[in-house]
Parts: sequence; C-alpha cells; structure tokens
Amino acid sequence: MDPDLLPHVFDRFFKADAARARSDGSGLGLAIALENARLHGGSIDVANPPGGGALFRITLPRRPTPPAARPETFSPPRAEPR
Repeated sequence: MDPDLLPHVFDRFFKADAARARSDGSGLGLAIALENARLHGGSIDVANPPGGGALFRITLPRRPTPPAARPETFSPPRAEPR
C-alpha cells in the first residue's frame, strides 16, 4: 500500500484508487471497523509489512474499559426526555 495513503485508510468514503470510483464498495468498511474497535475500548491500525500488502491489526481489551477512559468517539445528541 502506498505509504501516503496509510493516514487516510480509516477516513469515511476513502478509496485508495480514484480511478475505480465506480467500484462496489462505499469506502465505509474501515471507518466502521475503527469505530467498532473504539466503542469496545480498542484500536485498529495499518502498516506495510515486508514483502508488500497491508497489515491491519485490531486490539481489544480483555476487560471492559470504563466509558470515561475510552478514546473520544462520535456520539449523536440524545433527545431530551418528555
């Protein structure tokens, strides 16, 4: 994977090959995977291993992480009780 693309692979709607804009994918899969990892107190990262390709690593805690200690994630506003 092009090293210049690594910082962007988790961006919503990102596609590595702009020439393939009409591909079946929406470019949301890795953004969703990242959010799921964060919601569970974990992380996901990507690297270029020797020999080519891309290596994705997801790390999750063995025990639940208290919400206050989790990385900041998007939370939609809650409706006011009636």
